[in-house]
Amino acid sequence: MADKHEMVLFIKELRRLLQDYQKYDNELYKEEISKDIILLSTIIYENKIGILSERNLFKPGKYKGAQKPIY
Repeated sequence: MADKHEMVLFIKELRRLLQDYQKYDNELYKEEISKDIILLSTIIYENKIGILSERNLFKPGKYKGAQKPIY
């Protein structure tokens, strides 16, 4: 999982890629930029989901029955 500093860099890079995507009219450039956007978005999203699942893993009252970790 990426640390906070890496996530900040990923988000800044994603913002720059989105700006570049809007700026260029060439479809070849847009296709390559969109691949990078999808890759970075996936990394950011999966990292966010990982953080949320770690926080909510043993949250009382969320699950019915005995509290067991999800592995």
